[in-house]
Amino acid sequence: MSFISNTEKAQFQAAYKVFFDTFKEDVVVHRRGKVQVVDVNISQLFGYEEPSAYGTGTYDNESNHTYEIQNETFKGLVIYPSSQGHRNTSDFTYAEEIGANLIDGEIVIKVEEDCRDYLIAAKVEKVDVGNKSYKLASKDSQVHKVITGYYFFKLEESK
Repeated sequence: MSFISNTEKAQFQAAYKVFFDTFKEDVVVHRRGKVQVVDVNISQLFGYEEPSAYGTGTYDNESNHTYEIQNETFKGLVIYPSSQGHRNTSDFTYAEEIGANLIDGEIVIKVEEDCRDYLIAAKVEKVDVGNKSYKLASKDSQVHKVITGYYFFKLEESK
């Protein structure tokens, strides 16, 4: 027997979704880009006792690779250190408890499952929130058991 019925859990989940949508901010996640070799530049290659074409004037600076930027924008709640005095959510008591454990330059983001999956699937170079850039400082942790599908990540400001 459960203390909270499945119907009540669904109602809590729906109410929290409205809360999340009301106070969410843009979170831009930048992954390490993909480098793809397009064509091997034969003029750069040389074999046994053959001089390289580089430096002879015959070397052409053709690009033989492409760099594909990997980033995506998600929505998330942002919790700032309590010393910064931000009161950006109505979930203030909970945010205050988390913010008390943060030092200046650190924030916590609460994101949905799609963002969590994107953050943990590959190397993340930086995360942009507002006009600042951050690096991941923690792994994900689920918020709690009644309202599912939201995860915390701690971020440190990049200098």
